[in-house]
Amino acid sequence: MKLPNALAQLRAWCDLSRNTPIEIEPGVFRYFETRGVYDETAMKEIEIELDFTLPAAYREFMATVGESSLFGWQPGGGGLHFFNPPQVVKVSREWAEAAPGVELFCFVGAHMAMGDIMGFCIDRRGPNNFDVFCHEYPFEEYVAVSDEIKSWRDFGKYISGVVSRYGRESL
Repeated sequence: MKLPNALAQLRAWCDLSRNTPIEIEPGVFRYFETRGVYDETAMKEIEIELDFTLPAAYREFMATVGESSLFGWQPGGGGLHFFNPPQVVKVSREWAEAAPGVELFCFVGAHMAMGDIMGFCIDRRGPNNFDVFCHEYPFEEYVAVSDEIKSWRDFGKYISGVVSRYGRESL
């Protein structure tokens, strides 16, 4: 599935669900909610605040789906939660201030299955700089663990894959 199709599908599910359960495949019901989409101005603010160039796929996601809860199995629970731009900056700064000297991140959301944080490693160049960071590992080991288990991903491919699998295998 290509990113434009995945984003259109997510948006359709959000518009249909409005945080009530909808059937996305036979016998599988999930909650979807968008709380606002964001334009280039909002994306530029994140980039300026965090000194990081956001991937085009993330920009498209925020313009189409935006701050959202996706693939939840209860209202507002489970699934993927994407932050609004001020939250992205706030959470990213809080983590950076809590552990100076650790690689810098742009955290864009959380995977609520286990409370894992999702985002981009600012210090990692190239398209494969996104991951869902396991809550079981210390923050200062996020990059080493992602390197070791080879879990770095391209954001657009990650979103497309999650949508094509109806939210399964999203960690």
